[in-house]
Amino acid sequence: MLWYISFTHSLGQWGNYQQIKINLQKNYKIGFSREVDIGEDNNILFPDHEAFFVNKKWKKNEITLGDYQVFHGLGLLIGQGFSASFGNGGISNSIQHSWTPNANQTELNTFRGFYFRKGLKQSSCSIGVSMQNIDIGTPTGLHRSASELNKKNKSKEEILIWAYEHNKRSFQNKTIVIYNRINDNAGISNSIQAYYRNCVFFSEIAYLNTRIASSIGMMILISKDIPLSFAYTNFENDYSSPWKSYTNQGFSKIS
Repeated sequence: MLWYISFTHSLGQWGNYQQIKINLQKNYKIGFSREVDIGEDNNILFPDHEAFFVNKKWKKNEITLGDYQVFHGLGLLIGQGFSASFGNGGISNSIQHSWTPNANQTELNTFRGFYFRKGLKQSSCSIGVSMQNIDIGTPTGLHRSASELNKKNKSKEEILIWAYEHNKRSFQNKTIVIYNRINDNAGISNSIQAYYRNCVFFSEIAYLNTRIASSIGMMILISKDIPLSFAYTNFENDYSSPWKSYTNQGFSKIS
């Protein structure tokens, strides 16, 4: 049974893109997007960039073929950084940990291959593989000028990702390991989140190629409408993760 199909077309200052997303039954999802930057040949039949995924969920398990994003902890090693939401008289979320199918219209912050997630009683284990060509230098995902076009797809990555998370009602402990075979970039990160009444404590420590970064913080809901939060992050001077996302464009978490 077909639940819905949606189509998006956009013309922007950096180029144009089209997106299609399809939900089949309750546990099947398909996403597809195509994009052309302003500095590239605007060929509607052969666009500069195409992204896609096929996603299936059953019981506590999930598999995705195609493009996806990974978010972990406070974003020291992989994904985006600190975020929080308050509502219903409490703190609903402060750090992220998710594997998300994503047909991204930008050529950045997305893995390409597959991931499989196995859900257990109070935990889950995930594994992902990504193989794709990427831009060299400091990538922006955009190709507007000759300089940016010269950096396009000049590097390659072959990545293996493994993650384990243990969840209880008031305590979460999550670990992720990532390795790029092409340049031997390797990292591991552990994040913790603990709740007590209207307080939540969170931390992450990441190790990347002999360099360390750490972050610690707390959020307190003083009253229904007054939240208070603080965080302290420490990096070694030359710590820089190639998998940290600064943008989250596209349609992630189609649901």
